[in-house]
Amino acid sequence: MARLFHPGAGGASRAFRIAAGLGAALQLAVALEYVLRSPYAYAPLVDSRYYWMVAYDTAMSGRPLPAVFFGAPFYPLFLCAYMWVFGPNPAWLPFLQTGLALATIFLLHRTILRILGRAAADWSALLLLFYGPFAFQSLKILPDTWGLFFFALYLRLFVSLGDSGGRAVVLGLVSGVMALCRAQLLPAALLTLSFRAAFPVSRGRIRVSLLALASLALALLPFCLYSLSRAGHFSPFSPYGGLSLYEGNNPRAFGTYTRVVGSEDRMEKRLDDMAAEASRQLGRPVGPYEADSFFRMRALSFALENPGRFLVLEAKKLYLLLTPAETYDLYDMGLERRFLPLLRLLFGGWWLILPLSLTGAAALLRDPEARRAAMPFTVSALCQIAILLVFFINSRYRLLLVPALAPFFGAGAALLSEKARARRFRDLALAALPLLLMIPWAALSGDSHSFSARESVGKALAEAGRTDEALAVFNDLAREQPGSLELVNSLVLLHIFRGDFARAEPLLARLAADPQFSRLAAHYRLMMDEARRRFGSPGQSGVTPSPAFRAFLNASADRYFAASRP
Repeated sequence: MARLFHPGAGGASRAFRIAAGLGAALQLAVALEYVLRSPYAYAPLVDSRYYWMVAYDTAMSGRPLPAVFFGAPFYPLFLCAYMWVFGPNPAWLPFLQTGLALATIFLLHRTILRILGRAAADWSALLLLFYGPFAFQSLKILPDTWGLFFFALYLRLFVSLGDSGGRAVVLGLVSGVMALCRAQLLPAALLTLSFRAAFPVSRGRIRVSLLALASLALALLPFCLYSLSRAGHFSPFSPYGGLSLYEGNNPRAFGTYTRVVGSEDRMEKRLDDMAAEASRQLGRPVGPYEADSFFRMRALSFALENPGRFLVLEAKKLYLLLTPAETYDLYDMGLERRFLPLLRLLFGGWWLILPLSLTGAAALLRDPEARRAAMPFTVSALCQIAILLVFFINSRYRLLLVPALAPFFGAGAALLSEKARARRFRDLALAALPLLLMIPWAALSGDSHSFSARESVGKALAEAGRTDEALAVFNDLAREQPGSLELVNSLVLLHIFRGDFARAEPLLARLAADPQFSRLAAHYRLMMDEARRRFGSPGQSGVTPSPAFRAFLNASADRYFAASRP
């Protein structure tokens, strides 16, 4: 065991350097293919659109950041800096974030090399370089990549902290910025610093940990003061934790994300929708912070009043945590492979990551020195698992667990490799048992694509101007859910933008008959009438699409939604 986990041992092999170079080149090639072929590259949706809109309003229009912000406060500041350098063009963003993902892998490799040695470090880096979800998520306009980078930087600084007060200050500041990227990572920082001070207890360790915690609070302070001055609340985070808790713990929940208020198409209005729904249920107007507390209490009430159902729900979450299948609710890597064939060269292998982590964890438990060295990763992993089980499981949030598992799956792969080279096949079979059990589970799981993920593909195609492809997607979805007026609305818009008013008319009649959509249907009729008058030809019911026609439709839609905004 000592030979396997020997910190800092040896230089990198030629095979590792070649494989790592290929992995990095493949991730950059996927980023290039994404910019050239994916409809998402220029059509950010939901969370991505919200972050992009906030940054655009600040960097390009000079508006201040929102007083009450939905999401990660650090990320819009990064996007503002990006727009000041590159303008409001997202084409360079996938390359920057892919570079950030590669820097994250490098930091994790150096950290694991320091605490466990060359074999575990090299295997962890290679698995991360070829792990599809890790590369895939870095392409999106989301704060996750920054959060994982600062998490890797935090762990690198943590293992080299010693008794240095200066390093403790830097560590605390990094952990504060990490929390501003992904609030789910804050408990990991708090717990690892607390464990460091307590095991073993010494005056020097307590002093350094307290200094790091004070620096963490200092990093959050400017955002607290901004929130206090603009919204009257001393908090660096958005009032969304209670709603997130209720989205994962309510009578309709099934372990993954369940939308309970608002529409996915208006993420920028999510806090307003949350406050409006809470006001409706309480019978009086409330703001976002009180609404968030209301939904938090609803989630707690559900758990306390329905212990049996809650335990069943937790069992479902545990299953979703362990299952080799990915639980995508918006961006689906399997669906995007149709646009990005290079993604097929990266494996979506939770079926490999999880069992190797279990094998590596078992090996580390038998080595006291390695077990102590891996403490920050162990505490972080357990903390992330607890958060997932308390809230909900999906692929995006499960990915936050992967860097914390890096030394464990690296150690597991190194252990199996050593036993295979030594031809100790009996020991190899026992060590590989979790992997052998997971492989048939993965084969039986197959690929299943959620309705919302397929719908997001259609919306992205429509936003990117690929109307015919979008129409095919929405026609398939409408055949599955023929009663959905949301899908009818999408089909109406697509037919209008194609200038095919004859196909839009019968669908428009269905919208007009529903009170929720009647006003919108009337607006569509006015748009079509005005478009015929401006761009039509005698005897034709529709319009031949042109840039001027599409500009007119976009301007008309913008005026309608501006007038509808409260």
